[in-house]
Amino acid sequence: MAFRPKSGEHAIVEVVFGIQLSRPWQPHEIEKLVNAHDRWREGLPRLARHQVHQVFIGDGPPPTLPAPPTGGVSFERIKPDGDLAWRLRCEDRSISVNCLDYTRWREVWEEAHGYIRAVCDVAVAKDNAVHGIVLQYIDIFEHEGDPDSYDIAELIREGSDYIPRSIWNKGPLWHLHQGWFRHDELPAPGRLLEKIHLDALTDDAQNPLVKMDTLLRLDFAADRPVTKLFGDEGDAPELFDNLHDINKDIMRRYLTDDVLQRIGLDD
Repeated sequence: MAFRPKSGEHAIVEVVFGIQLSRPWQPHEIEKLVNAHDRWREGLPRLARHQVHQVFIGDGPPPTLPAPPTGGVSFERIKPDGDLAWRLRCEDRSISVNCLDYTRWREVWEEAHGYIRAVCDVAVAKDNAVHGIVLQYIDIFEHEGDPDSYDIAELIREGSDYIPRSIWNKGPLWHLHQGWFRHDELPAPGRLLEKIHLDALTDDAQNPLVKMDTLLRLDFAADRPVTKLFGDEGDAPELFDNLHDINKDIMRRYLTDDVLQRIGLDD
């Protein structure tokens, strides 16, 4: 096969779990997270604060503006080579967990879910509901062999409604960024943004690769209490499982049968 999944059995280099809150974090809530670090220090030992800076341009007095966003906080785990492995980040209106050490969906989701539940338990107030959730995957497929043999039809399914015909003769450098909202067959009432970015690039050695960045954002029809998602009876596991299945369906729309077989999505 001319395209090799970056991670061997799969092509996933990063997965992101996101929670969109109805209001921004407050300074005292960020301090609660900092003080509760021991609850997840074993998995995420490094703490980093985020500073917020405002810049005013011109000679006049600064305009009257709302209070600046609260500086956030991150908790991280680093790989032996110094690269990021996991990050839990809380800032503005969001909670996000980045995993750059992907193994299996169930293992990764359970770890991310544990971090998010702990954050909600420690610092998310009752008046701060969940507006929506996000699942993002970044997959990379590396071209094998002579770059002159590059043929995108060995990776991308021909005849797909989602790929313009002009892509086929653009060589190894091109971009296709697209997205739309779905309003039916959703995991929960609301709307679902499907955003799929394909970037055909080259690495430092000028070898071609294709990055597939798939983001699914489920906006709820009405904000939901945190406990409805991340309490003992919360339905966050079911909702994220559904988004995971939708992501797999998207991959099946775009990738050839040979590639799907190699990454275990040919069922």
